[in-house]
Amino acid sequence: MRFAQSCILGRLRNQTFFSLAEANAAIRQALDRINDHVMRRLGVSRRQLFESVERAALASLPSEDYEFAEWRLACVSTDYHVEFKTFFYSVPHNLIRQQVDLRATARTIEIFHRGKRIAVHQRRYGGPRHGTDPDHMPSSHRRYAEWTPDRFRRWAASVGPERRKAWLSQSSPAAHILNKAFEHAWVFCACFAMSHAIAPKPCQPALSRSVG
Repeated sequence: MRFAQSCILGRLRNQTFFSLAEANAAIRQALDRINDHVMRRLGVSRRQLFESVERAALASLPSEDYEFAEWRLACVSTDYHVEFKTFFYSVPHNLIRQQVDLRATARTIEIFHRGKRIAVHQRRYGGPRHGTDPDHMPSSHRRYAEWTPDRFRRWAASVGPERRKAWLSQSSPAAHILNKAFEHAWVFCACFAMSHAIAPKPCQPALSRSVG
């Protein structure tokens, strides 16, 4: 590069150009003379070397534009998520406490384990902090995730009162203990459904953390 630059500047140093097209044409001529010049030590020109050796080894240009990516090491937490820039992305739950490689671009988060990609997420910049793929969840967690706020409200309105009346009609100590436990669960679910209806965004991270 430095050799070509010095040769071209040396040839064009005393010339005057009145347009960019004239300057480019003169540069092209000087460059052709450099490439066609036969080198004494090798007996061939640079152009001949390129055609016989380098052209066959050239690879095609990438089909997509270059995209900057940031790589990090991460450890999978007990809720099978990894953190990047205060947001959490899920991986298969059987990789808890395993070390993974995280590749972050402006659009995606890719997670690799031992060189194999195990998860890909759309990168988050706002909204809920947890991005969870249902396929990454254990079956028990997946069943909990199916309980939406509407389902909680329907259960609290229909099933809850009937169960409470049935248990209150029994007087055994075991029934009394089970009734108290059921009553606490019923109140918790009802309160959760109500709070979720009033302020849905703050409750979503709490649910994902409690499930983990």
